[in-house]
Amino acid sequence: MIQKLVDTTVSKGRAERELDLSPRFEKFLRKKFKETEIKQIDLEALIKKYHLKGVVFGNYMSQEERYFYCFKTFKQIECLAKLKGSNDIGAGILILSIGAHGIGGNVLAHFSPRENIINLSRGRKDDYSDFMKGENSFVHEYGHFIDFYQGRMKDKTLMHNFASENKNPDWKNQITTGFSAPVIEVKSDESYTKHLRTPYLKSNIEVFARLFEAAITHYVHAHAPAYNAFFPRTYTEGIYYPKSKILKKGYDKKIVSVLRSSL
Repeated sequence: MIQKLVDTTVSKGRAERELDLSPRFEKFLRKKFKETEIKQIDLEALIKKYHLKGVVFGNYMSQEERYFYCFKTFKQIECLAKLKGSNDIGAGILILSIGAHGIGGNVLAHFSPRENIINLSRGRKDDYSDFMKGENSFVHEYGHFIDFYQGRMKDKTLMHNFASENKNPDWKNQITTGFSAPVIEVKSDESYTKHLRTPYLKSNIEVFARLFEAAITHYVHAHAPAYNAFFPRTYTEGIYYPKSKILKKGYDKKIVSVLRSSL
C-alpha cells in the first residue's frame, strides 16, 4: 500500500516522495494490533473530525514511522472521543507533533502549553518493535492538555495555569475540583508519595497526568476491550502510577467523568 503523510500546519516535508509501506511493516501492524486490513490514513479528515489544529512530523521520520504513530494515536483519540461522548478532543488548538519537537535526553513525550503541542518522541529504527519511543505516551500528555485548558482557559478565577494545582477542596468550580480532588486524595497516601522523590514527580500536574493515564487505560481494558491493543502499557505497582488506588477507590470512573466535562 502506498501512503504519504505530511505536515498539515506548514509546508515542511511536502517534498517527500510517496513510499510503499513494506509487506514486512504491514505484517508487523497486523500482528501488533490484530488488524486484518491496513487502510489509508486521511489526516485532514481526522484533524477536522476531532477538532485538532494539525499534525507535524520531524524531518527524519520515515513514512512507516509516520503511519505507525498516526494509526495508533488516532485509535487512542477515537477511543477517548467515545468515552468523552464528543469528538471535540483538541478544541481547535491542539497540535500533534511526531518526532518534531523533542527536547532531548530520555524524554518520551511532552506537552508544551505555550503552543498547545503534544510531542511524541521518535526512537531509532533498528527494528519495527524498537523505533516507537513515545508511542504509549499520548494519553499521559493529553491529561496535561485538558488540565491546562481547564485551569488557564476555562476557570478564569483560578490563580493557576493547571486545574490540578488547585488546593482548595471547596473551590466553587466543580469541573476544576474534578481535576484537583483526586490528586489531593492520592497524595495524602504516604505509601504512594514516598516513592515520589523529586519536586517534578510530586507536583500536582504530574500526579494528575499519571493518574489520568493509568485510570483511562484501566477503564478501557474493563469497558472497551476492542481498544486494548492501543492501550498496552502496564504500570509498576507503588512507584509512579497509583494502580491499586484506581482499583480500590474507583478513580477510573472519576477520571472518565473529568474527561467528559473537559473542554
